Amino acid sequence: MATMPVLMSRKSTIRPRGLNMKDPKVRAELYMQTHGIKELFEGMGTLLLFHRPENPREFLAQHLAEIQRLKQSQGYVPFFEEHDLDAMFAAFDVTDKGVITPKQYDQALKNFGIEQPTLRLPETQELKNASASFM
Repeated sequence: MATMPVLMSRKSTIRPRGLNMKDPKVRAELYMQTHGIKELFEGMGTLLLFHRPENPREFLAQHLAEIQRLKQSQGYVPFFEEHDLDAMFAAFDVTDKGVITPKQYDQALKNFGIEQPTLRLPETQELKNASASFM
């Protein structure tokens, strides 16, 4: 099954002036921000709740191994596979007609963690049944 790369972006790691780098809490927060730890855990939690595997630890270990393998091969790190996109589209296509409205499209993108999409649909345009359109 083909995977669609959906990447997470990290926030800037520039240190604001006046941070007390001796404070363990400040150092921990900076470490988590620098390495995208919060986003990683949010994404893995989402995957767990979506797939609901019998063995969550094994599922997470396999997912982390896949991320590591893809990073080493300099490939994209897929966060959602095509069947995930199909499921999201189907969840918003409540009439089962193969189309969703721009408002539903915006909400689906928010569910994927995309708060400000780079591509906006015209208010009158419906999105036809194509999970790749989420990308």
